[in-house]
Amino acid sequence: MHPRLMIGLVAALLFTTAGSAYLVAERADAGDSMPAASAEMKWLERIVGEFEVHAHVLMMKGPDAKSTLRAVVKPIMGGRFIQEHMTGMIAGSEFESMAIMGYNEYAKHYFSTAVDTNTPGSINIKGMREGDMIKWESVSIDVKTGKPVRTRGIERISDDGERTIKLAVVMPDGGQIPFIEMRYVPIKDDSAE
Repeated sequence: MHPRLMIGLVAALLFTTAGSAYLVAERADAGDSMPAASAEMKWLERIVGEFEVHAHVLMMKGPDAKSTLRAVVKPIMGGRFIQEHMTGMIAGSEFESMAIMGYNEYAKHYFSTAVDTNTPGSINIKGMREGDMIKWESVSIDVKTGKPVRTRGIERISDDGERTIKLAVVMPDGGQIPFIEMRYVPIKDDSAE
C-alpha cells in the first residue's frame, strides 16, 4: 500500500474516532447516556428473525430466475440498528450479503448500507416510510460497465414481519425496468409449541 494512502487512512480513522469521542463526551457532560432506539427503529424491529427469502430475478428466464435464500435479521448496538445476513443461491450462483439498516433521526429517513458477493462495492440506500412501506432509492455501480445505476424500490412490511421488496432500475429518461422481487417469509420455531 502506498505510504500516502496509509497516512490518509490512519488520519481518517483518527478523525472519525476523535469525532465520535467528542460526541460521547459532549453527551456525558450533558448527563445524557447513549440515545435509545427511536420509534422508527422500534417499528422496524418487526423484521427481526429468520426468514426464507423467495427471490425472482425478473430480467432472467429459466429455472435460475427463481431462488430461495435464507436471511437472519437481528438488532445490534442496543437496537439502534438492524443487521441482515443472507445466504443461498441466486441466478444460479452462490450468494451472500450483509446489510446494516437504521433510521437517521437528524435527516429523517431510513438508510441501509449493503455489500454482497455479486457487487464490486457497497450499496447505499435511502428510504422514506409511508404507512407499512418504505420507498427506497439507491445508486450502485453496474458490474459490467462500471457506470452508476439508479434503483428504486418499495418494501412492504407486515405486522408479523413478512416483507415484500420490488426493485427496478431507473433509466436515464426516468422510466423504470423491474428487475427483482423478493418475499421474506418468517421461519416459524416449531419447538416453542
